[in-house]
Amino acid sequence: MRSPGFTVTGALVLAVGIAASTAIFSVLRGVVLQPLRLPEPENLLRLYERPAGTDARWSWSAPDYLDLARENGAFESVAALRADRQTLTGRGSPVQIRVARVSASFYSTLRVAPVLGSAPGADEDATNAGHTVVLTDDYWRRELDADPNVLGRTLTLDGRVYTVGGVMPRGFQFALLREAQVLLPIAFEQIEIERRGRMPFTVVARLKPGLTLRDAQADLDVVGPRIASRIVEHLDWRHEARPLLEDLVGPVKPALAALLGAVLLALLIACANVASLLLARGMARERELAIRVALGGGRGALVRQVLTESLLLSVLGGVLSLLLAPWALNAVLWLAPHDLPRLEEVHLDAQVLAFGVVAAIVAGPI
Repeated sequence: MRSPGFTVTGALVLAVGIAASTAIFSVLRGVVLQPLRLPEPENLLRLYERPAGTDARWSWSAPDYLDLARENGAFESVAALRADRQTLTGRGSPVQIRVARVSASFYSTLRVAPVLGSAPGADEDATNAGHTVVLTDDYWRRELDADPNVLGRTLTLDGRVYTVGGVMPRGFQFALLREAQVLLPIAFEQIEIERRGRMPFTVVARLKPGLTLRDAQADLDVVGPRIASRIVEHLDWRHEARPLLEDLVGPVKPALAALLGAVLLALLIACANVASLLLARGMARERELAIRVALGGGRGALVRQVLTESLLLSVLGGVLSLLLAPWALNAVLWLAPHDLPRLEEVHLDAQVLAFGVVAAIVAGPI
């Protein structure tokens, strides 16, 4: 209180460093460290087809997916999906919205179900058979005012009329849907069924209880060559299973970890700057400290006093950082690449705020 300029400067320097560290940690945790928000996410895999002699990973054709779903022995269920954009008409001006075509097994594979209504049945996977859509909770609330009587209403997408059959749970997110607002039946087109060379579908699978990734790969090593042999161009192709979370975030994990390290280094620099301010202030207080020694103050008492002042400064900086953290996180999310996986799951929570508090406490003694 006697040195408000010094106090405000030191607290703001620490607050900015701690807020930036907290924001980046929030992104790292939301994208990489936090498990997928699905039941038993460790049993979810993404499956690929791999051309012989290359490291490329390809999506699946409809016939290959259907053969795999019938012939595998390691998976409890297998699902196909394809994110897309379609034009919504009949509700004012035409507008493009994000949609995803998903197989009926998508819901059982992820073990999620609409909270309102129900998901399409397996019969709607057939060509031209799918007429039921499932809305995300966000779309239902934003565009349809959370109408509880939405079931049975119609949507026209790319000139085709669909009936609303369900609404997904609030907070449901799945990165491979690419922020789809409406889930359509996969309803394979005839050309997709006839051509194994067309490979637009992402395939995810859930392991049977008790089986491991090694078991899944062993099963693909048996089933895969049989599927690949059904088209000459795919002879000697391999099939690969990867843990879904690792597949989603593996490429960005090193970059986010490096970014967090850089921000923590910036926090250390901020601590060094505040330490320099404290040293300069200490030189100006030589007379005060000398008087305290003359009055009987020991070395330990003086160290405790200075350390207490540093901790109070860091606590003040920590409180300010908690106020700045939401703005820092919004700035990071605005600057982040739009295709960063799981970006919609990043938010401040108790563990992230605890990280900020710990950073503030540690910054004091430093």
